[in-house]
Amino acid sequence: MAHDISALARRTGVSVSTIRAWEARYELVRPARSAGGHRLYSDNDAERVALFKELTDLGHRPRDLASLPTDDLARMRSTAQTEPIMFGQLVSALRRAMRLRDRAGFHRHLVAAFALLPPIEAAGLYSFCLQQIGTLWEDGTFSVADEHIFSFTARNVIIAATQTRPTLISAGPIGFATIEGEHHEHGLLAGAFLAASAGVQTVYFGTSIPTDHLAEAARRDALKALLISIVHVSDVGELVRKVMHLGGLLDQGTQLWLACAAGLRPSLIDVAGAAVLHSHAELRARLALIR
Repeated sequence: MAHDISALARRTGVSVSTIRAWEARYELVRPARSAGGHRLYSDNDAERVALFKELTDLGHRPRDLASLPTDDLARMRSTAQTEPIMFGQLVSALRRAMRLRDRAGFHRHLVAAFALLPPIEAAGLYSFCLQQIGTLWEDGTFSVADEHIFSFTARNVIIAATQTRPTLISAGPIGFATIEGEHHEHGLLAGAFLAASAGVQTVYFGTSIPTDHLAEAARRDALKALLISIVHVSDVGELVRKVMHLGGLLDQGTQLWLACAAGLRPSLIDVAGAAVLHSHAELRARLALIR
C-alpha cells in the first residue's frame, strides 16, 4: 500500500520535517514518486521509519542504523532490553527540558546521566540528545541560537565527564582529533569519553588539525593510538590522500584508527596500517586490547 508523507507521519509518529531530514541526511528510505511528483511510501518504508525512531530513542546513533536492512533493524529492536527505569526517566526528562528550552534542567539531567548510567548508556543518551537537538532545529522548534546553546551545554557536560575519569591503564594515551576541514566533533567526544571510562589516558586535540601537526603531536605524546573521526566528506579521494599521508608520518608504535560512517568504509578499508571503525562497539573492542 502506498502512503503520502502526511499519512506516513501519522502512522509512525514521526513529523513530516523529520522524515524529510532523515531521507536527506541518511537516505533512510527512498520513496517512489506519483505521476505528479509526490513522494509515495510503502508499508516497508513505514516499518523502517518506525524502527529507526524506536532505536534512536534507545540511544543508537542514526548513522549506524541507516545503512542496515529493515530486517536487521527489526531484530535489533526485538532483542533490545526494556529500558531501565532510570534510563527511561532521564530520556523523558531531557526531552521535556529541550521542548521547554529549559537549559538548566537539560544540564542537570545530562550531568546525572553521566554520573549514574553505565558509560555506553551515557554515551548513547548524549548521542540521543544531539539527534533530538537537530530534529528540533529542523522542524522549527529551535532557533539557531537554541541549537547552539543546547549543543554547547551537551559538549561541556561530556568533556567534564571525560576529564574526571581516572587513568587505570599504564599504556600510552590515545589521541582524538579530526583532520583539517572536518569540524564535527560530537562523535569524537563520545569516543574520548568511552576511552576515558575504560581507564585509558586520552588526549583530545579537537577538530580540523593539519596532518603534519597531528603527527608531531602523536610523537610528542607517545600515543598508543590516534583516532580520527570522519563525518562529512566532499572529496573522498582527497580524504584518502590525507589519511595515507598521516599514516606515513606516524611512528610504528602509534596505531591509526578511523571512525567513520558505514558509507565511507569501502574507501578507507585498504589504507595501509589503519583500522576502520564505524560504531562505539568496535571502539570498545579496540580499547579492550589496550594494555
